[in-house]
Amino acid sequence: MENCDSQPQFWLAPLAGLNDLPFRLLCARFGALGCHWAPMICAQALMHPASRLQTLKLLEWLPEQERALQLFGPNPQIVGAALEVAWELGVREVNFNLGCQVPKVTKGGSGAILLRDLPQVYAILEAMKRSYPQLHLSLKLRLGWDNYALTPLLREASNLGVERVFVHGRLGTDGFGGDLRWDLLDRAAQESSVPFYANGGVTDWESAQRLLALPRCQGVMIGRGALGRADIFAYLQAKARGEELQDSTWSGSPAQRRQRQLELLKEHLELVERYGRGPERERMHKLRRHLAAYELLGPERLQLASFRALRDLIARSEQS
Repeated sequence: MENCDSQPQFWLAPLAGLNDLPFRLLCARFGALGCHWAPMICAQALMHPASRLQTLKLLEWLPEQERALQLFGPNPQIVGAALEVAWELGVREVNFNLGCQVPKVTKGGSGAILLRDLPQVYAILEAMKRSYPQLHLSLKLRLGWDNYALTPLLREASNLGVERVFVHGRLGTDGFGGDLRWDLLDRAAQESSVPFYANGGVTDWESAQRLLALPRCQGVMIGRGALGRADIFAYLQAKARGEELQDSTWSGSPAQRRQRQLELLKEHLELVERYGRGPERERMHKLRRHLAAYELLGPERLQLASFRALRDLIARSEQS
């Protein structure tokens, strides 16, 4: 990591539908940054009467936490209106999403497809900072939609009030498949006028290390690689210091790793029971999306309907 002046930073990505408060608290325990970011929020949904209440339910923080969120939207008016609501709720940090490539987002002109219209991007960012000069603003980016498009935006980012960028190493049209576009990631890292963080496919030290070798890369953002293995943040921090993390899903025998993952799941469940919102069936429905990553429990984990059933399954798994 000759390109880093200090230890690299490891951020949790604000995954839509997965980045609820209990999961963020679990990752925070292992040193993840960005755990005060609520999940990705649609500006239109926040402003529409039919979806506003449900969208507001996604904004969960502990009283002592700073409040931040990831926001996406297609134009300055809609984003500005949503930001006004967020500001009233105490949000002082926004990550504007220009990286999501799912059709539900892009068909409305938001996410990565908005990179085809950089003047519109500039207008949105300028409106945000003009209305709220104290706002801490960062960007989540792909390399472009169907071709590399970041040069003007990255060079202008500092002048637009952007404090850092998180760049996923694929185009929007790439989806999640295939290898990262390393030549374009390298170019983006060199062109950025603000601190640069890389994103995409981090599941272990080797994949993180390759991203950290990019020019002036200050850290990485981890999304799906943290599911079922929240201790990935502590593991990567230890590896960056030249150490080995003991008592983790990354060390010891297969049986010891399995036991550690079961312990992580029990802790995750406790956080859901303590901090999750809504009736048990709703909280269990959210947790089942995470259970897909805990493969050691077997296929029945995806059909569980109660906390008691999950605890029973964990107990049986510990005995097997």
